[in-house]
Amino acid sequence: MQSAKSTALHSLPLLLRIELLRVLEAWRLLVALGCIVVSIAISYTLLGSFQAQAGGSLAGSSALDVFYVGLNDSLVACILLPTGALALCGDAFTKEERGGFSDVVLSRLSNRRVWLWGKCLCITVTCLLYAIATLALMCIFDMVAFGTTPSVTVPQWLAYSGNPDDYQWNRYFARIALVPESWNYALLVVVLALVEGAALSVMTITFASCAAAFRAQVNPLLLGFAILLALTALPELFVNVAFLLNPSLPQSDWGFLMDRFCLCFYCLGASFFQTEVGQAAEITSQFDGQEIVASAATQVNNYATLVLVLLLLAGLSLLALFHRYGDAGVGRLKARTV
Repeated sequence: MQSAKSTALHSLPLLLRIELLRVLEAWRLLVALGCIVVSIAISYTLLGSFQAQAGGSLAGSSALDVFYVGLNDSLVACILLPTGALALCGDAFTKEERGGFSDVVLSRLSNRRVWLWGKCLCITVTCLLYAIATLALMCIFDMVAFGTTPSVTVPQWLAYSGNPDDYQWNRYFARIALVPESWNYALLVVVLALVEGAALSVMTITFASCAAAFRAQVNPLLLGFAILLALTALPELFVNVAFLLNPSLPQSDWGFLMDRFCLCFYCLGASFFQTEVGQAAEITSQFDGQEIVASAATQVNNYATLVLVLLLLAGLSLLALFHRYGDAGVGRLKARTV
């Protein structure tokens, strides 16, 4: 037993070196960097719109705002950053099967658990580093281009009292989650980067396991991008069409899968299971000359559903991977290498 454990530990460096060489391929780095560059452009577009709404200035702005605002945008949080993560390691399971390279790797490992857990560990570390690198590049760019600095103080234009009962979110303007004024803003952004990295790792493992189930007959990057685009765009399209058909009906775009990964649908400072914040407030809007009035508290996603979605995706992905690369499957692979 001790010998088997020792062999497994000595096998991990081989797997880690292989995964590192894979991630450092030029095309992967270019796609990931391209996603970051586009995310920066979108964040600055949103900051410009916020600045215009605020009368020309955003009080207390810091270099951390670029990353924070990006996490509030569905295109950045639900499509661009996951696409970059998929480019880095979305084919972690399927690439080795082309040309029989997995036969060679598996034959050098003690059992399939080392291979599977090693792959998942590599994906998780890569996604965490990718999220941290995104934060760092956004901050550095803002510091160099505009002379800003990171700050531990919450910017005034983002701050609220911290009491969820005081939270007010205007659904007719660009969405963004406000921050309790007493929080450490720099620490919050770093924690959000780590949470984003963890979410990216779960999404990447999910799409990688789906690609493995198809026996490498589909490109994980293209498969993941298509599914992410559909899950992000179709619910919003459905909500818009429903509003056009009957604007007097209450409309909500909460409750879909991908909005769980977008920060703007949450209230920082709310409890783990809380779904309503703020006091009931009268909301008035104009549509085709008609005045529409609604009175309701602000609806938000709760953190429990985010954890549940991540655990569900991770669990199903691991089950699919263990079914695909079971003990019998590893035995057959080893047999072919003899």
